[in-house]
Amino acid sequence: MRLGVIGIGQAGGRVADLLADYNRRFNQNVVPVALAVNTAKSDLLGLKTLPLEDRVLIGQTYVKGHGVGMDTKLGSEIMEEELQKVKRTIGKAGASDVDAFLLVAALGGGTGSGGIPVLAAGLKQCYIEPIYVLGILPSNDEGRIMAANAVRTLTELQKVSDAVIVYDNNLWRREGIPISESYNYMNQELVKPFPILLGAGEAMSESNIGVKVVDASDIIKTLNGLTVMGYSEVETAQKFMLFAKKKNQI
Repeated sequence: MRLGVIGIGQAGGRVADLLADYNRRFNQNVVPVALAVNTAKSDLLGLKTLPLEDRVLIGQTYVKGHGVGMDTKLGSEIMEEELQKVKRTIGKAGASDVDAFLLVAALGGGTGSGGIPVLAAGLKQCYIEPIYVLGILPSNDEGRIMAANAVRTLTELQKVSDAVIVYDNNLWRREGIPISESYNYMNQELVKPFPILLGAGEAMSESNIGVKVVDASDIIKTLNGLTVMGYSEVETAQKFMLFAKKKNQI
């Protein structure tokens, strides 16, 4: 499944950057389009993988590249005004090659939670491909304003998207470490299962064929409405070696 990933705001941009890094390191084509959209210039400059032309700064007239804080109304107004600019960038990046779009944002801030419903509605008008949202819920200690922002944004997103996948920071936050390190860990854990999902039916390289029995159409049929995604992993090689060792001792 080939996905066009658009990260809005700080957290969304970081997730898009991580998915682009996966696509590059493993020579896959599951994320042919990856963009970051933000009102804060420093957040865009801090990304590591996305090329500069795929980092879209919006709202310079309003906030001079300094972000909108937690003002979702301002974030929404900026996205409305610069929607055509964002859509042109998405089109130039190769949107015709994707099976679906995944919009990613933290739902408690301003740029992401304010802008993501506007962008989802705008893409719905232009493309027949499904519009999915990966929404990152604020943790309990991030305050009531962010919680209220998340509730409003979730309500809006269910009207303009095909599915909303929610990720709860409370479940993954690591206590006793600096907050920046904790967020880096959570972003890594958030991204980890997506390559497995996106790889359905896709070749791992030009010389291989897809090995999974599902394809993009199966995933599209499955994702609908408010969605959660479970993920687990097993260290197969290690367990196999322990099993083989025991067999040899018998």
